Amino acid sequence: GANASTKITINKNIKIANNSVPAGTYGLYSIPNKDKWTIILNTKSNLWGSAGYKKENDLLRFTIPVVNDPGCGHYQCCAEIHCDLCAK
Repeated sequence: GANASTKITINKNIKIANNSVPAGTYGLYSIPNKDKWTIILNTKSNLWGSAGYKKENDLLRFTIPVVNDPGCGHYQCCAEIHCDLCAK
């Protein structure tokens, strides 16, 4: 549905921001700030938006810098997250 939390499915064990992330489906949240965004992978992927969200269910939190990219439109968020897809 339109108000369900955003989900990300990872089909193999990887590393994100030097943290191990097991294969699975996660709720994907973000906290935007002027200079950086906090990206959150939450183990509860079936929430309705942020209703029922609990920080203790976060698998991972990391930040990415805000960059001025003319290739991004007004309603787009451009983020580059480096993942080690060969992590075991």
